[in-house]
Amino acid sequence: MFVILNPVETVGGYFERRRRARAFARSEPSAFRSRSGLPFFLLNVPCGKNGIDWETAAAKCGRYASRIIAPRDLTIPDIRGLRRFVPARLPAVLTLNTAVAVLNKASLESDRFSLTLCDRNAYLPAELSRLLPLSATVRVVTNRPERYARTCADAFENYGASVLLRQRYEPTAGRDIAVCADGCTSPDMENSAIFLYSKRFASRLCFTCGGLELLPQHRGIIPSGVDPADFAGALSELCGSGEYSKAVCADIELGGRDRAEADPAACLRGFIVK
Repeated sequence: MFVILNPVETVGGYFERRRRARAFARSEPSAFRSRSGLPFFLLNVPCGKNGIDWETAAAKCGRYASRIIAPRDLTIPDIRGLRRFVPARLPAVLTLNTAVAVLNKASLESDRFSLTLCDRNAYLPAELSRLLPLSATVRVVTNRPERYARTCADAFENYGASVLLRQRYEPTAGRDIAVCADGCTSPDMENSAIFLYSKRFASRLCFTCGGLELLPQHRGIIPSGVDPADFAGALSELCGSGEYSKAVCADIELGGRDRAEADPAACLRGFIVK
């Protein structure tokens, strides 16, 4: 459960501003229901020349004051427990989903490259099986290897695949594709093709993933200044709702020394055959 703050610019003279302030004091957040059944709330907050009445806003957020979704350019003060929520797991999910989609489209020979999943916080053990058909060599870089133990055992039992667990990225002699779901990079990745969320890296090939298409039922709710990934992350992590668990990034920015095509899958094929 969380609260979306929507700053609404107020215009007019003194009496109009006072009227809006009184109306805000009497108002209540609008409630909506996630797929999991848990609610989230939308609070329209008047924003005049004197800014936002944060004391009143915090009071209306109540026990969800530490779970605020708001436009990224809005500074939220440290008043009565107000705190912006920044998703941690969803960017990892979006990075993995986007990488898997590009790899499937590229239709690469599985024995031509290794595939490394960087997931230091171990958000994605349940998704590991999606990588096994894509490459004959799958590695996982994580600080929580115990969370991958059961998944690796299942991989061997069901697919005959031996997943290599590491605590740091190690370069390979051949082609490696690194899915940096945790957003962390290493200088040792300079000759790899890597997938990152909202970051760039000077590797041979870098796919910077970003953007998210909201579902139709959410487009009319979410204020235009709110990052869709912040909202989707809150639904997933605070409401336990799975609407965006299979979503992919809407945009992929291509970079790196080996970039030669506009199409991500074509770029990946070119990287493998060089």
